[in-house]
Amino acid sequence: MRDGSHVPVLLIAFNRPDLTSIALDRLRQIRPRRVYLAVDGPRPGTPGDERLVTEVRRRLESGIDWPSDVVSRFAERNQGCMLGVSNAIDWFFRHVDQGIILEDDCLPDPSFFPYAAELLERYAADDDVMHIGGTNPLPPGLRPHSYYFSKYNHIWGWATWRRAWQHYDVSLADWPDVKARRTHHAFFPDDTERRMWERRWDAVRAGESRDNWDYQWFFARLLRGMAIVPAVNLVSNIGFRRDATHTRNTGDEEAALPCLTMRQPLVHPAGKEIDTELDTRYFERHVYPDARKYRLHDSPEAT
Repeated sequence: MRDGSHVPVLLIAFNRPDLTSIALDRLRQIRPRRVYLAVDGPRPGTPGDERLVTEVRRRLESGIDWPSDVVSRFAERNQGCMLGVSNAIDWFFRHVDQGIILEDDCLPDPSFFPYAAELLERYAADDDVMHIGGTNPLPPGLRPHSYYFSKYNHIWGWATWRRAWQHYDVSLADWPDVKARRTHHAFFPDDTERRMWERRWDAVRAGESRDNWDYQWFFARLLRGMAIVPAVNLVSNIGFRRDATHTRNTGDEEAALPCLTMRQPLVHPAGKEIDTELDTRYFERHVYPDARKYRLHDSPEAT
Protein backbone atom coordinates (compact mmCIF):
# COMPACT_ATOMS: atom_id res chain seq x y z
CA MET A 1 0.00 0.00 0.00
CA ARG A 2 1.32 3.44 -0.93
CA ASP A 3 1.22 6.01 1.86
CA GLY A 4 -0.06 8.85 -0.32
CA SER A 5 3.08 10.97 0.04
CA HIS A 6 3.45 11.11 -3.75
CA VAL A 7 0.20 13.09 -4.14
CA PRO A 8 0.64 16.90 -4.28
CA VAL A 9 -1.00 18.75 -1.39
CA LEU A 10 -2.36 22.30 -1.38
CA LEU A 11 -2.53 23.84 2.10
CA ILE A 12 -4.60 27.03 2.29
CA ALA A 13 -4.09 29.18 5.39
CA PHE A 14 -4.77 32.74 6.48
CA ASN A 15 -4.48 34.26 9.95
CA ARG A 16 -4.60 31.47 12.53
CA PRO A 17 -1.02 30.46 13.39
CA ASP A 18 -2.04 27.75 15.86
CA LEU A 19 -4.10 25.92 13.24
CA THR A 20 -1.29 26.29 10.74
CA SER A 21 1.08 24.53 13.14
CA ILE A 22 -1.42 21.72 13.74
CA ALA A 23 -1.86 21.24 9.98
CA LEU A 24 1.91 21.12 9.49
CA ASP A 25 2.26 18.55 12.26
CA ARG A 26 -0.21 16.30 10.44
CA LEU A 27 1.53 16.76 7.09
CA ARG A 28 4.83 15.92 8.78
CA GLN A 29 3.45 12.45 9.50
CA ILE A 30 2.86 11.90 5.78
CA ARG A 31 5.82 13.90 4.41
CA PRO A 32 4.27 14.84 1.03
CA ARG A 33 6.90 15.22 -1.66
CA ARG A 34 5.20 18.26 -3.18
CA VAL A 35 3.51 20.91 -1.07
CA TYR A 36 1.81 24.06 -2.33
CA LEU A 37 1.18 26.82 0.19
CA ALA A 38 -1.41 29.58 -0.33
CA VAL A 39 -2.04 32.43 2.10
CA ASP A 40 -4.30 35.41 1.44
CA GLY A 41 -3.18 38.94 2.27
CA PRO A 42 -4.20 40.72 5.48
CA ARG A 43 -7.53 42.54 5.53
CA PRO A 44 -7.09 46.31 5.49
CA GLY A 45 -8.33 47.97 8.64
CA THR A 46 -8.48 44.74 10.64
CA PRO A 47 -6.38 45.09 13.80
CA GLY A 48 -3.79 42.37 14.20
CA ASP A 49 -4.34 40.81 10.79
CA GLU A 50 -0.97 41.76 9.33
CA ARG A 51 0.87 40.37 12.36
CA LEU A 52 -1.10 37.11 12.30
CA VAL A 53 -0.76 36.60 8.55
CA THR A 54 2.97 37.27 8.77
CA GLU A 55 3.29 34.69 11.55
CA VAL A 56 1.33 32.12 9.53
CA ARG A 57 3.66 32.60 6.59
CA ARG A 58 6.72 32.33 8.83
CA ARG A 59 5.50 29.05 10.30
CA LEU A 60 4.77 27.66 6.86
CA GLU A 61 8.17 28.61 5.50
CA SER A 62 10.01 27.09 8.45
CA GLY A 63 7.68 24.21 9.21
CA ILE A 64 8.26 21.93 6.24
CA ASP A 65 11.37 20.20 7.51
CA TRP A 66 11.22 17.04 5.40
CA PRO A 67 12.46 16.59 1.80
CA SER A 68 9.78 18.25 -0.32
CA ASP A 69 9.35 20.53 -3.30
CA VAL A 70 7.59 23.56 -1.82
CA VAL A 71 5.87 26.25 -3.88
CA SER A 72 4.30 29.28 -2.21
CA ARG A 73 1.65 31.79 -3.22
CA PHE A 74 1.45 34.57 -0.65
CA ALA A 75 -0.96 37.30 -1.76
CA GLU A 76 -0.03 40.92 -1.13
CA ARG A 77 -3.65 42.09 -0.97
CA ASN A 78 -6.63 40.47 0.64
CA GLN A 79 -8.88 38.71 -1.86
CA GLY A 80 -11.61 37.55 0.52
CA CYS A 81 -12.82 34.01 1.11
CA MET A 82 -14.33 33.48 -2.33
CA LEU A 83 -11.37 34.54 -4.45
CA GLY A 84 -8.72 33.68 -1.89
CA VAL A 85 -9.63 30.00 -1.98
CA SER A 86 -10.74 29.67 -5.61
CA ASN A 87 -7.67 31.50 -6.93
CA ALA A 88 -5.44 29.26 -4.82
CA ILE A 89 -7.02 26.13 -6.29
CA ASP A 90 -6.79 27.57 -9.82
CA TRP A 91 -3.08 28.19 -9.19
CA PHE A 92 -2.60 24.69 -7.78
CA PHE A 93 -4.03 23.04 -10.88
CA ARG A 94 -1.86 25.11 -13.17
CA HIS A 95 1.00 23.12 -11.64
CA VAL A 96 -0.48 19.63 -11.07
CA ASP A 97 -2.92 17.22 -12.71
CA GLN A 98 -4.40 15.95 -9.46
CA GLY A 99 -4.04 16.66 -5.78
CA ILE A 100 -5.35 17.01 -2.24
CA ILE A 101 -6.79 20.33 -0.98
CA LEU A 102 -6.70 21.17 2.72
CA GLU A 103 -7.66 24.34 4.54
CA ASP A 104 -5.83 25.04 7.77
CA ASP A 105 -8.75 24.04 10.00
CA CYS A 106 -9.37 20.69 8.31
CA LEU A 107 -7.37 18.02 10.11
CA PRO A 108 -7.28 14.70 8.23
CA ASP A 109 -6.61 11.32 9.73
CA PRO A 110 -3.34 9.93 8.28
CA SER A 111 -5.36 7.21 6.53
CA PHE A 112 -7.04 9.90 4.42
CA PHE A 113 -3.92 10.28 2.28
CA PRO A 114 -3.58 6.71 0.95
CA TYR A 115 -7.37 6.58 0.54
CA ALA A 116 -7.34 9.73 -1.60
CA ALA A 117 -4.26 8.59 -3.50
CA GLU A 118 -5.80 5.27 -4.50
CA LEU A 119 -9.06 6.83 -5.64
CA LEU A 120 -7.31 9.61 -7.55
CA GLU A 121 -5.55 6.90 -9.52
CA ARG A 122 -8.57 4.61 -9.87
CA TYR A 123 -10.89 7.31 -11.25
CA ALA A 124 -8.34 9.52 -13.00
CA ALA A 125 -9.86 8.94 -16.44
CA ASP A 126 -13.48 8.67 -15.29
CA ASP A 127 -15.18 11.98 -16.05
CA ASP A 128 -18.25 10.94 -14.04
CA VAL A 129 -16.26 11.15 -10.81
CA MET A 130 -15.22 14.71 -9.96
CA HIS A 131 -14.61 14.88 -6.22
CA ILE A 132 -13.11 12.68 -3.50
CA GLY A 133 -14.26 13.81 -0.08
CA GLY A 134 -12.81 13.09 3.33
CA THR A 135 -15.78 14.10 5.49
CA ASN A 136 -18.81 12.01 6.40
CA PRO A 137 -21.04 13.15 9.29
CA LEU A 138 -23.26 10.07 9.04
CA PRO A 139 -22.73 7.14 11.42
CA PRO A 140 -20.05 4.65 10.33
CA GLY A 141 -20.83 1.14 9.17
CA LEU A 142 -23.87 1.93 7.01
CA ARG A 143 -22.32 0.21 4.00
CA PRO A 144 -19.89 -2.72 3.67
CA HIS A 145 -17.63 -0.91 1.22
CA SER A 146 -15.06 1.82 1.90
CA TYR A 147 -16.93 4.68 0.20
CA TYR A 148 -20.07 5.53 -1.71
CA PHE A 149 -21.10 7.86 -4.52
CA SER A 150 -23.10 10.97 -3.70
CA LYS A 151 -24.52 14.16 -5.13
CA TYR A 152 -22.98 16.02 -2.18
CA ASN A 153 -19.34 17.05 -2.23
CA HIS A 154 -17.83 17.77 1.18
CA ILE A 155 -14.99 20.29 1.10
CA TRP A 156 -13.39 19.73 4.50
CA GLY A 157 -10.38 17.86 3.16
CA TRP A 158 -10.83 16.61 -0.40
CA ALA A 159 -9.10 15.72 -3.63
CA THR A 160 -9.78 16.19 -7.31
CA TRP A 161 -8.26 16.45 -10.75
CA ARG A 162 -7.46 19.32 -13.09
CA ARG A 163 -9.89 17.79 -15.61
CA ALA A 164 -12.70 18.26 -13.06
CA TRP A 165 -11.69 21.65 -11.66
CA GLN A 166 -11.51 23.13 -15.17
CA HIS A 167 -15.31 23.35 -15.10
CA TYR A 168 -15.28 25.64 -12.07
CA ASP A 169 -16.47 29.20 -12.70
CA VAL A 170 -16.42 31.53 -9.74
CA SER A 171 -18.91 33.89 -11.45
CA LEU A 172 -21.50 31.18 -12.28
CA ALA A 173 -21.92 32.51 -15.81
CA ASP A 174 -23.96 29.43 -16.81
CA TRP A 175 -26.44 29.71 -13.97
CA PRO A 176 -29.02 31.99 -15.69
CA ASP A 177 -29.32 29.56 -18.62
CA VAL A 178 -29.44 26.50 -16.36
CA LYS A 179 -32.13 28.19 -14.28
CA ALA A 180 -34.20 29.19 -17.31
CA ARG A 181 -34.07 25.66 -18.71
CA ARG A 182 -34.69 24.15 -15.27
CA THR A 183 -31.82 21.75 -15.89
CA HIS A 184 -31.08 21.60 -12.17
CA HIS A 185 -34.58 20.42 -11.20
CA ALA A 186 -33.67 16.79 -11.90
CA PHE A 187 -31.10 16.84 -9.10
CA PHE A 188 -33.46 18.03 -6.37
CA PRO A 189 -36.40 15.76 -5.49
CA ASP A 190 -37.11 18.10 -2.60
CA ASP A 191 -38.30 21.55 -3.69
CA THR A 192 -37.11 23.09 -0.44
CA GLU A 193 -33.52 22.14 -1.17
CA ARG A 194 -33.80 23.27 -4.78
CA ARG A 195 -35.02 26.70 -3.73
CA MET A 196 -32.18 27.01 -1.25
CA TRP A 197 -29.61 26.42 -3.97
CA GLU A 198 -31.41 28.73 -6.36
CA ARG A 199 -31.23 31.54 -3.83
CA ARG A 200 -27.57 30.83 -3.14
CA TRP A 201 -26.63 30.75 -6.82
CA ASP A 202 -28.70 33.87 -7.50
CA ALA A 203 -26.75 35.68 -4.79
CA VAL A 204 -23.41 34.60 -6.23
CA ARG A 205 -24.41 35.66 -9.74
CA ALA A 206 -25.67 39.03 -8.47
CA GLY A 207 -22.42 39.68 -6.62
CA GLU A 208 -24.17 39.58 -3.24
CA SER A 209 -22.31 36.51 -1.93
CA ARG A 210 -18.58 37.22 -1.74
CA ASP A 211 -17.55 34.80 0.99
CA ASN A 212 -18.47 31.49 -0.65
CA TRP A 213 -16.41 29.66 -3.23
CA ASP A 214 -17.94 26.22 -2.62
CA TYR A 215 -21.44 27.03 -3.92
CA GLN A 216 -19.86 27.36 -7.35
CA TRP A 217 -18.00 24.05 -7.02
CA PHE A 218 -21.20 22.27 -6.02
CA PHE A 219 -22.88 23.76 -9.12
CA ALA A 220 -20.11 22.73 -11.52
CA ARG A 221 -19.78 19.25 -10.05
CA LEU A 222 -23.54 18.59 -9.70
CA LEU A 223 -24.21 19.21 -13.39
CA ARG A 224 -21.37 17.00 -14.61
CA GLY A 225 -20.65 14.17 -12.21
CA MET A 226 -20.67 12.68 -8.76
CA ALA A 227 -18.68 12.86 -5.56
CA ILE A 228 -17.13 10.16 -3.40
CA VAL A 229 -17.88 10.07 0.34
CA PRO A 230 -15.85 7.83 2.67
CA ALA A 231 -17.70 5.21 4.71
CA VAL A 232 -16.16 6.68 7.87
CA ASN A 233 -15.29 10.26 8.71
CA LEU A 234 -11.64 10.99 7.89
CA VAL A 235 -11.42 14.75 8.49
CA SER A 236 -12.16 16.82 11.57
CA ASN A 237 -12.91 20.53 11.23
CA ILE A 238 -11.18 22.04 14.25
CA GLY A 239 -11.91 25.62 13.22
CA PHE A 240 -15.31 26.15 14.86
CA ARG A 241 -14.52 29.21 16.97
CA ARG A 242 -14.95 32.98 17.14
CA ASP A 243 -12.19 33.87 14.68
CA ALA A 244 -13.68 31.68 11.94
CA THR A 245 -15.37 33.18 8.88
CA HIS A 246 -18.24 30.70 8.60
CA THR A 247 -17.89 28.05 11.33
CA ARG A 248 -18.38 30.06 14.52
CA ASN A 249 -20.96 27.89 16.25
CA THR A 250 -18.88 25.73 18.57
CA GLY A 251 -22.00 23.73 19.44
CA ASP A 252 -22.56 22.62 15.85
CA GLU A 253 -22.83 18.84 15.64
CA GLU A 254 -20.29 18.85 12.79
CA ALA A 255 -17.71 20.75 14.85
CA ALA A 256 -14.59 18.66 15.42
CA LEU A 257 -16.20 15.41 14.30
CA PRO A 258 -13.97 12.57 15.47
CA CYS A 259 -11.89 10.89 12.80
CA LEU A 260 -11.78 7.16 12.25
CA THR A 261 -9.19 5.17 10.31
CA MET A 262 -9.88 3.99 6.79
CA ARG A 263 -9.11 0.29 6.64
CA GLN A 264 -6.91 -1.05 3.88
CA PRO A 265 -7.20 -2.51 1.37
CA LEU A 266 -10.13 -0.43 0.18
CA VAL A 267 -13.36 -2.26 -0.59
CA HIS A 268 -14.82 -0.72 -3.74
CA PRO A 269 -18.57 -0.54 -4.44
CA ALA A 270 -19.83 -3.05 -6.99
CA GLY A 271 -21.33 -0.33 -9.17
CA LYS A 272 -20.98 3.37 -9.77
CA GLU A 273 -24.33 4.81 -8.80
CA ILE A 274 -25.32 7.55 -6.40
CA ASP A 275 -26.47 6.08 -3.10
CA THR A 276 -29.82 7.84 -2.87
CA GLU A 277 -30.65 6.25 0.49
CA LEU A 278 -27.57 7.69 2.20
CA ASP A 279 -27.99 11.00 0.38
CA THR A 280 -31.54 11.20 1.74
CA ARG A 281 -30.29 10.53 5.26
CA TYR A 282 -27.66 13.24 4.86
CA PHE A 283 -30.22 15.68 3.46
CA GLU A 284 -32.72 15.13 6.25
CA ARG A 285 -30.16 15.56 9.03
CA HIS A 286 -27.68 18.08 7.65
CA VAL A 287 -29.21 19.96 4.68
CA TYR A 288 -32.91 20.35 5.43
CA PRO A 289 -32.41 22.45 8.59
CA ASP A 290 -30.70 25.06 6.40
CA ALA A 291 -32.95 24.58 3.39
CA ARG A 292 -36.19 25.15 5.28
CA LYS A 293 -35.08 28.71 6.11
CA TYR A 294 -35.59 29.54 2.44
CA ARG A 295 -39.15 28.19 2.27
CA LEU A 296 -40.87 31.39 3.39
CA HIS A 297 -38.59 33.72 1.48
CA ASP A 298 -38.83 32.46 -2.08
CA SER A 299 -39.17 34.85 -4.94
CA PRO A 300 -41.87 33.84 -7.47
CA GLU A 301 -39.31 33.30 -10.24
CA ALA A 302 -37.29 30.80 -8.18
CA THR A 303 -39.55 27.90 -9.06
